[in-house]
Amino acid sequence: MDFQQQPSGPLGQTPYPPMGQQPSPANNHAPQEMPQLNAFAVVSALFGVLAFFTLITIYLPSFFGSLAILFAILSKGNKARMHAAARSGIAASVAALIIAAALAAFALSTFLYDAQFRQEFNAIYENIYGESFDEQWNDILDFYK
Repeated sequence: MDFQQQPSGPLGQTPYPPMGQQPSPANNHAPQEMPQLNAFAVVSALFGVLAFFTLITIYLPSFFGSLAILFAILSKGNKARMHAAARSGIAASVAALIIAAALAAFALSTFLYDAQFRQEFNAIYENIYGESFDEQWNDILDFYK
């Protein structure tokens, strides 16, 4: 059998395999399978992004972040690897949960240890409810003694 000389591509590759031969994966001529879009993975990524957008509330990121992790785990099913959208959902939700925990810790430490902030908070609380937060907190503590 005599094959014709195939024209070469820009880097010396043959653009098509010789007649009668199947393309090899090394030539990148084999049709590649498109990854399936996984609804749970997309929902996980969406909840991960929502966890970031709700960081100012401190509580909602824990709700959305937990859902993002749950849907990412559900998206895996029995496959060996997790979908890229699910991995990004987990990454975003874990980052949002860490930032939310840091914000909550900062807010609590400011409330407990910053005297000027505590006085301003008590004044605002007293204007709204008629007694300061410290007085109301002491009443609550006395009730449970």
